Amino acid sequence: MPLARTLVLVRGGGILVLGGHCTKNIYDGTKERHVLVFPTSLSSAGSSGRFTLIEDDGLTNSTAYTQIELSFAVVQVGGEEAVQVDYEIIHGAFELPYEVLWWELPQRDLRRIVGAAGKEVLQTAEGAVGLKMKV
Repeated sequence: MPLARTLVLVRGGGILVLGGHCTKNIYDGTKERHVLVFPTSLSSAGSSGRFTLIEDDGLTNSTAYTQIELSFAVVQVGGEEAVQVDYEIIHGAFELPYEVLWWELPQRDLRRIVGAAGKEVLQTAEGAVGLKMKV
């Protein structure tokens, strides 16, 4: 029986990228990406993090890949701290199987997530924040 939870330690300023839920095999989870960001503790305007994500098909020997630079920064928005998230596609030869990067903060971090200027921001009824990818 697989573990229901796995402990992962992430340093402040870290970014962890997860695929979707796998029900039958590992390829079930390729249709979405969740980006967990771990800014340093509250009252840390200026805290930031970067991560390079390389995506390919994972099955063949094709050299096609897409390189995405993910980043976040703690900023002031309307007098409150918020976490601004962004992405930049550096190389885009591989067609991504997902269209949205869903961003999340740790459970007890109550700061708001805001998208960088010029990015299309999506929000679910539950409050999840996504950035629509433009390749």
